[in-house]
Amino acid sequence: EAVALTAATEGVNSDINFTFNGTNADMADDLTVTAATVDGDINIISNDADVVVTSIVANGDGNVTLTTTDAGDDDDGDVTITLIAAVDEMIQVDAAGSINAAAIDDDKELMADEVDLDAVDGIGETSRIDMEDVTAVDADTTLAGAASINLTNEGDDDITIVGLNSDVDGFQTVGADGVAADITFAQTGDGAVDVAGAIATNVEGSIDISVEMNQLMVNADIEALTATNDGTIDLDANSVWDNEMGDIIIGGATIGSQLG
Repeated sequence: EAVALTAATEGVNSDINFTFNGTNADMADDLTVTAATVDGDINIISNDADVVVTSIVANGDGNVTLTTTDAGDDDDGDVTITLIAAVDEMIQVDAAGSINAAAIDDDKELMADEVDLDAVDGIGETSRIDMEDVTAVDADTTLAGAASINLTNEGDDDITIVGLNSDVDGFQTVGADGVAADITFAQTGDGAVDVAGAIATNVEGSIDISVEMNQLMVNADIEALTATNDGTIDLDANSVWDNEMGDIIIGGATIGSQLG
């Protein structure tokens, strides 16, 4: 049975800070979160437990930070999201397991100005993470295995793929020999995409970046490094509309895969 956090604050600068220790709550219990603020940050830490986010909404000038740990190496620390919103501010999720949407649909899971996602396992791998009106995004996985990244963003403003919170890279996966950790990102709406932080599949995996109605600017390296020589890079600008705005602009960057 999951442990539930239901929290709401009112007024100005009213933050929510909550730490859950799964090892102190029957060990098998997960944390289900519903939280909202009028004007404040939401900071949640879950130790040795998975987290199911029903709704986290930080209104006003509030940021959202969600962290999971897995000290016992028990495959805890997964994050499943229905909705996290921090409009005009930042969402940061750091998971000891995976980060996935609660359902495979077109509903938006993340709404913020900036989104920083870090996971040991995949991000949107089993259920894609859909974002809305994000202008800067950073996503990285560290598992030496099938830990892919699959993200979309819908917005009329441009979005930058860039390192956030001291990270220097944009999208990074590891993979393993013969086990791909692919990177897939699709921008819909009128916004362009600027690759300002490096994108790489460091052992095995392919890269697919698409822009529906505008241009793709590549100002950092994009590399699909593979052990089995089957990694590919697919860059697609203006993939839907024939409006003569589908340029791919490469400025001082290297694009390369082991297939050439």
